[in-house]
Amino acid sequence: MRKRLAFINEFFANRDGFIFPYVAFIVVLVLVTITGSINLYRNNIEMTNFNEEQLKIDTLFQMGKSQFKQELLPENLNTSNQYTFFFPHGSVDITVLSYTEKNIYAKYDISTTKQSKYVTFSSIHLE
Repeated sequence: MRKRLAFINEFFANRDGFIFPYVAFIVVLVLVTITGSINLYRNNIEMTNFNEEQLKIDTLFQMGKSQFKQELLPENLNTSNQYTFFFPHGSVDITVLSYTEKNIYAKYDISTTKQSKYVTFSSIHLE
């Protein structure tokens, strides 16, 4: 064990500057690793925020569709009708495009409280 420590002390006691390239390489490697980890962490935070917004949009779509079906009065239905529903995470504007006795084809304009916007078309099956 003593010889091993003597070798290590001799290696680090070298005054010719041979140790600097090793130290510089290790420092650069550590800095690159830390910088990469920070960038990955920022990207994960951003992706989490996008996923959260997407979940809010999907929830608003389902809530708007459900609310529309509950408040729907077929005798007042017109292709120019627009219904707006407000929820805690945003609002849903539903525009009736066409309808039959069994189906309603509608356009959904969804906007969240963080100003994310989404437009989709869907049919609602009447029971």
